[in-house]
Parts: sequence; structure tokens; C-alpha cells
Amino acid sequence: MKHITILLISAILTSCSHKGLKVENVLNINLDEAENIDIEDYIEDVSCIVLTDNPLRDCWRIIEYGNFIYMYSLSDFAVSIHTSSGKFVRNINSSGKGSVTLPTCVYINKHKNELWILDERYYINTYTLSGDFIERKELPFAAVNVCNINNNYLFYDGGNDRNNKYYFHLSSFDNGAFNLISSHIEKSEKKISAHIPPALFTYNNSLDTVYTLPKQNSTVYFSENKNTLTPLFKLKSDKYTILDEEDFPAKGFTDKEFSDILKNGNIISIISNFYYSNRKLFFRTNNTGYPYYMLHVDNSKLYCFNELMEGLRTSTPATSIQGSNGEYLYFFFSVKEIREHYKKKSLPSKYPTINQVLNDGNDSEDVIVKIKII
Repeated sequence: MKHITILLISAILTSCSHKGLKVENVLNINLDEAENIDIEDYIEDVSCIVLTDNPLRDCWRIIEYGNFIYMYSLSDFAVSIHTSSGKFVRNINSSGKGSVTLPTCVYINKHKNELWILDERYYINTYTLSGDFIERKELPFAAVNVCNINNNYLFYDGGNDRNNKYYFHLSSFDNGAFNLISSHIEKSEKKISAHIPPALFTYNNSLDTVYTLPKQNSTVYFSENKNTLTPLFKLKSDKYTILDEEDFPAKGFTDKEFSDILKNGNIISIISNFYYSNRKLFFRTNNTGYPYYMLHVDNSKLYCFNELMEGLRTSTPATSIQGSNGEYLYFFFSVKEIREHYKKKSLPSKYPTINQVLNDGNDSEDVIVKIKII
């Protein structure tokens, strides 16, 4: 069955074209040509934040803003708030004032100094930065992710609304309502499962450029304070088959077929962990070894690596980078994970902040590791 599935995929990839996706005049980036590096050669600084009383079982997204840290977990259907020193503040979940049912995205509206949580695909709950509930707004379209472009809001629907022709919707917010400005990236008519990407939008250091890597066509788009999305890089591979969602068969894959795809190391069906740090874009794929990639936006040079500093690896490949502030990358570990890693190495870390976690941390606690890339 596996061989039949792979042959089916190859035929689809050979014959298909991307309807409505303007990817001409884009620089092709071949994953096979990535230069293998030791990421430690690019690390300038490592710092840790130990979290007290973290209620989440796992973490999909981390945002640090002002005096607070926001952690989103789809597994827990919750957003947890801590101070920048790691002290627990509150947990926004399915109970209490401002509760959420199916949160899909946590976002900081820096123009309004508010915390936004997209909920149930058609609503936004707004809060103060400390998590006090303000109000619930209704969207005129489905959305599972949002970012800011040119003082407007770019929403991504994740393929949830098959009656809407586009994946992205740019909207202003005037007179208490969202008003559609334009839509981008047309959907095919194929049956594609909706999804919630943990990392879709990422900003540069000065917050005037946003990058996005939608699952539909393996293309990196960017916008520089304009109400447009411009294709920048197209990911390619001769060694691996990159399976874009727009390449799916008309009726989609069966569970068995897609299970076989995920198990096959020669097929890239997941490109995730998309974040920016100091002129470089990071992402991770699910081919053999689950490699990390680092793409320099200035010279288009591609690098790859398999481990973080001192051989540390995350236990969840799909969400192994949880955040970025444009300078630092954010990673979520349990203290127990870090302690067990260094116990196997039988050596202390060269980073003082890691040694402090090893010496003072409790195995029941979680820790955010921040890595500054040069």
C-alpha cells in the first residue's frame, strides 16, 4: 500500500499546477544544497526563564512582550501568562470570564497594547496585557491566525471555510468592526483538511517586515509595510518529494495513505517551526532526521543542523521552536529533560544559565530557553 501511495503522490506532483498562486520570479531554494553547520558557531547568548506553576502540558507558541510571557497550547485549549521572570499570573481556558473554547492563535496587538486570542475560528477575545478580559469581537470570515501589516490585520483561515476562495484576508478595524480590504492566495477546489499552524507569521527585528510560509505551496512570502503578500523563496528538493497541500488528490488522502506518508522519510509533508532571528529564517521539516534549516534573507544561503547547543534536542519536532522576538529564538523544555540530557553527557554546560537550571531547577518545573543568533 505504501508503494502505491508514493506512486500516486509522484503522479500528482508531476501533473499539477498551483491555481491562483503567483510564484513566478521567485528564488528557488534547494534543500539538498544546504550547508551542514554546528549551530553553536552562530549562538551569541543563551538565557533561561524557569516557570513557576505552569498549568500547561505542552507549549505550541511563546510570545514575550513587555513584562509578560504568553504561552499557547492547543492540547490544553489554553493560554498561560507568566511574568518575564517566570512567575505565574493566570491561565485563560474554558472557564471564567473571557473563557475560550477552541483557541487557535495568541497575538499581541502592539498598536492597542492588548492580548488577542482567536477563538472558534470566527471570534477574537481581547484582554489587557495581564489577561483581564475586555471584549469578544466577531470576524466576517474564518481565521486561525493573524498578524499586523501596515496598521491592518492579515488573517489566515487554515482552509476552514470552503465557501471562501482565499486563504488570507487583509482587514482594517474601523468603527468597532473588521472591514475586508483584500484577499490573497486562492484555494484549489480539492478536498484539503483544515489545519491550525502553530507558527505561520514571523517579524524582523524592527517589526516592519512580516514573513509567512503557508502550508499550501512551500513558498515564503513577505510584506514590507504594504497591503500585499509578495513571494520571495520557493522551497525545492531533488532528493525529497515536497508534498504541498495543493498537490493532494481531489478527494484528499485516506488516513492510511497519510499515515504512510508521515512514516516515509523521503517525503516532506510538514514544514513547521517558521521563525525569524537576525536576518535569518528558521524552519524544520519531517524528512529523515527532522533537520532544522536556517535561511539567510540577505544572500539566500541555506544551512541545516540537527541539534541545538551542546547536542540538546526537543522531544516534539512539530513544535520544536516555539517563538522569536526577531533576535532570540524561544524553546520550551522541562527541567527534567535538560537534566537528563546533561546527565548522559556527564559534563556541565558551558552556559552559566543552563548550569543554574541544572543546579537549582525542580524536575517538575518547565523552562524557556532563549537563544540569540548572530
